[in-house]
Amino acid sequence: MLIGLVISYSIILMLVGYFISKKIRQRFGLHKRKWFGFNYLNQKHAFIDVVVRIFIVIALVFMLILNLEGPQYTTVLLMAVVYPILLASVECIRAWFEWYRSDQPQQAYITCINIAGGYIFALLNYLTLLILA
Repeated sequence: MLIGLVISYSIILMLVGYFISKKIRQRFGLHKRKWFGFNYLNQKHAFIDVVVRIFIVIALVFMLILNLEGPQYTTVLLMAVVYPILLASVECIRAWFEWYRSDQPQQAYITCINIAGGYIFALLNYLTLLILA
């Protein structure tokens, strides 16, 4: 039952995000960007992105060690608060560079929609786990 709820959340959020992004692209005449790969806006964005990703890896390893040896409540705290913040930080940096340093600043709207969709997905999953637990 839990897996069915998570899959249904995923499908619904992906469809809603896709249609909102499509409407924004049509309204502002934006091109569709690649999903995977290194699509940096400039050299400064590339440098900052790499530094943040290295910091995220170090923080995730530290949190994994803390999770394995720490008290039980740290698992919930890490999953609900720290992981989404760390993983969204890269997209927030991308949104900032798209807004201030790009020739198409409206692309930042789509990036912010992706960030919000990820947070809503995480929130729905955590609420599902709390309700069913």
